[in-house]
Amino acid sequence: MSAKAFDWARQLTHLRAELGRDLERLADFAALERRRAQLERLLADLDRQLERIESAAVILLVGSTGAGKSSLLNALAGTEIAQASENRPTTSVPTIYAPRDADLRSLLTGLEGPEPRVVRYGPGDAGSVWTEQVLIDAPDVNSIATEHRATVRALSERADVLLVTLHRQSVVEEAAVSFLDDFAGRRRLLFALNRADELTPAAERELLAQVRRLAVERLGLEQPQVFAVSAREARAGRGGERFRALELELERLVRDGLLSGVRRHNALGAAAELGDLFRTLSREVAEDLGALPVDTQRGLAELAARALAEVDQRLGLRRAELVHLLVGEAGQRWDGPGGWALRAGALATVSTGAGLALARHNPLAAAGVAAGGALLGKLRDQQGRLGFEDSTGLLPEAGDLRLWTGACLAPSRLRAGRLAGDGERFGLPSPERIAAELEASLAEAWSRLLRRELPAAAERAVPAALRFFLDLPVYVFVGWLLYRAGAGFLREHYVGLDFLLNGLLLTLAVVFVVRFVVRALVARRARGLLVGVAQHARERLEQTVRELTEPVEASARQRGEALARLATLDVRWRRDLGVGEAH
Repeated sequence: MSAKAFDWARQLTHLRAELGRDLERLADFAALERRRAQLERLLADLDRQLERIESAAVILLVGSTGAGKSSLLNALAGTEIAQASENRPTTSVPTIYAPRDADLRSLLTGLEGPEPRVVRYGPGDAGSVWTEQVLIDAPDVNSIATEHRATVRALSERADVLLVTLHRQSVVEEAAVSFLDDFAGRRRLLFALNRADELTPAAERELLAQVRRLAVERLGLEQPQVFAVSAREARAGRGGERFRALELELERLVRDGLLSGVRRHNALGAAAELGDLFRTLSREVAEDLGALPVDTQRGLAELAARALAEVDQRLGLRRAELVHLLVGEAGQRWDGPGGWALRAGALATVSTGAGLALARHNPLAAAGVAAGGALLGKLRDQQGRLGFEDSTGLLPEAGDLRLWTGACLAPSRLRAGRLAGDGERFGLPSPERIAAELEASLAEAWSRLLRRELPAAAERAVPAALRFFLDLPVYVFVGWLLYRAGAGFLREHYVGLDFLLNGLLLTLAVVFVVRFVVRALVARRARGLLVGVAQHARERLEQTVRELTEPVEASARQRGEALARLATLDVRWRRDLGVGEAH
């Protein structure tokens, strides 16, 4: 392999690998799946250019019935290797004229239709100087046998140069012209107007001009190469300069230094068709691909807003529980009588008062009432705290959440379905994951309340000065009771049990009032805590929406970038493969 061919092969290998990576990102696109056959045909074409870097050039003679392909092959080969006929098709199987050492496996493997006839030649055999390559006489492109047309198409996919053989009738024949539409950009085309010896000079000029117009206007060739030849005269040794010009052009194209240029041209033709394919695909999917992340973010934000509205309502229902819990937490940080009342709870306070009221009649019953009330209050507080710490009841029911998810993400799933048939391929979150993320977000906000904000609020609920102010009446009243009891003891004039019980009842009443005042103060803080929970949950859900949207954005961005690269494939390949070089 020449250095030039090696460099071309290295560049094409790199570009083909990049193309493969981009295609992997778009492999699940429904719009691409509809073009799968065309895509695979073009990719196979590119791969064949790589596989055949060091193989002989393949020149395929194609044309309609009576164009003289077999005669032209015999003239080029310099020997009778193909059966020729002027008026009827004689090539029902391909005839391959190849060097003895040429490896034809890539040419023949998987070739459908009748098995080709292979004629080998070696150095020194009769023939022109350029026939170190492979020439193929193909069946007619306008054959009524569909297997013949399929064979011609398959051979054209594996050839480097198509030598389009024409005669005066086939120049305007639609079957021959339409066949070339698929190969105009992907194969180097040469046109041979055969049987020129049968034409007048004027008719020849007109037909040559007609072929050039066809090549330029329909096939998009900038400078088509058209030769007027007579294979019959060339085989008789009278081909002259015109036939020699065709031979020289073929020789030039298959020369080692330029053969890579021919294959580069063919690869660029396939790249141009791929670029057209992906530009069309890009126009089809651009709206859905661009709007998918936006719709996803909007849908998730709407879902989060619905969930937060439900959470706000349920938080309001838990306000009384929070106040009760906050009162108890405040009591844990208060050492005075007011703190005891807050810790003991309303039930314990009331049961103690009831016990004091019964004490004058039945001390044992009084003790039981007081102890039982305190125990029941303690159990109720513990159960209430455990239930309060569970945040799952704040979320909407699973069925409601699933319905909301379906409604809010319906536009996104519809777009993803049009793009790839499955939203999860674009990273759209499942209803189960959304529910888990919502639950985790709310659990985090609730845990923050219980572990951090609730203790801090309890610490600030009753300032130290207010505690002393609220405890002072109790201390004074209890001190006065003790003074009266002590004074009576010293004077042997006892105040009596009723006096003491009534005093203690009054003390409990004062403590109960203190608890009521503190509870009113704490209720205001509880409202603030619930607002803080809702705010933190909102912030956490906004973050969750961003996190759930990011995979969709990344997927859409990566696919969009891959699609943009593929849509400019031909432009980049022309630049990287040096299309300006002679070839």
